[in-house]
Amino acid sequence: MRILFISFFYPPIKAIATVRTWNVCKALIAAGHTVQIVTVDSNEIAKERLESVPGFNEAASSELYSELRVPSPWPVLHGGQPAPSKGSIYLSIEKLFARIFSKLSIWSGFDPMILWALEVWRWIRTKTDVDLVLISGGPFSSFFPGYYLSRRLGCPLVLDYRDVWNNSPHTKFRISTRTVERRLLRHSKLVTAVSPSCLTSILGCEGRPSAVVTNGVSEQVYQYRCHHLQPSESLVVYAGALYPPKRSIEPFFDALVKFLEKRGGRNNIGFLYLGPSVDYVQEAARFYGLAEIVECKGIVSHEEALRTQAKALVTLVITTIEDEANEADRGILTGKLFEAIELARNVLVISPANSDARTLTAGMKHVRHFTGTQHAGMAQWLEELFNTPFVLEPPRPRYFAWEELGARFAKHLNGIGNT
Repeated sequence: MRILFISFFYPPIKAIATVRTWNVCKALIAAGHTVQIVTVDSNEIAKERLESVPGFNEAASSELYSELRVPSPWPVLHGGQPAPSKGSIYLSIEKLFARIFSKLSIWSGFDPMILWALEVWRWIRTKTDVDLVLISGGPFSSFFPGYYLSRRLGCPLVLDYRDVWNNSPHTKFRISTRTVERRLLRHSKLVTAVSPSCLTSILGCEGRPSAVVTNGVSEQVYQYRCHHLQPSESLVVYAGALYPPKRSIEPFFDALVKFLEKRGGRNNIGFLYLGPSVDYVQEAARFYGLAEIVECKGIVSHEEALRTQAKALVTLVITTIEDEANEADRGILTGKLFEAIELARNVLVISPANSDARTLTAGMKHVRHFTGTQHAGMAQWLEELFNTPFVLEPPRPRYFAWEELGARFAKHLNGIGNT
């Protein structure tokens, strides 16, 4: 099939969502499909948010692959760089208005990339060489141009959810756009999501063809397992964004304080944060008296994040700190969870007792789950890890390799093409 694949997050943008979209694209090409990627013009993205992807140029040189990089009408909305010719006062005003627009768009039930989505429609509305439209969201505003093109051409629409749109646990207030979402769902020929609960929450009573395709990891992740041949660094690492109050660092910092108290205040442990929420983490560290052992590097390359986690004793992953969760919260399976499972020596997951993450990792000895209130249990587990001497263990299985997951995704799309 000739597949038009719309995704804002795509190489060279540095984001965990990029891992999914890039590997899905490779799998579709490997299955023989012609894929045209519609994504944002990377020239408008800040340089610190870009990085090269190993093997990208080789795969992109395929005759089955092409790109349509659509510029954004307002790059500042998604962290883009304003024109350098503008004065500092003008830039400050532009950034202020961008923040206001972002808040208003989120409260209205959409997202700040909606202007980019409108521009995408302007670029693709006359296309005719399309057999299937695939969209990976969020941003969920990117669903709209693909939906309208699918209707105009009468070709199948596939919606790939990396998170829930309505009932998102990361947003305190927003107007429901569920009626609009239902219309898109009813038109789609396939809906995919990263977890069973996430898929159930999205579909509701809409009986659409659907499938669960979890996130996974690229082949390069396994190359960093070589660091397991040496003793670990006395370090706990968290890589990714935090969204308080549900995805907050406070429960772990409280557990870290208890751990240090058990060890008589011996500060032979460090906490390293990699991600955009630096101010929040630093403020929490000061509140808990942990500023001396907490280091924040901010956004780093994917390679550095992988290498750091492979060397560290523990990688921390937080889905939501609630003890029990509703359907949408239960289904949170962030991409960094899968990387941690495959890469980290030990994984501490803070998640609800009824979360899909617990079901997914059942039987994995190096993964331990705690709810957001089990501070003492986290401290005790850390103590056990620090008291356990280093032993070289045999390599773990590959639980979530994208080679297999991508082939599964392509198979689902083949089913649409054959009906």
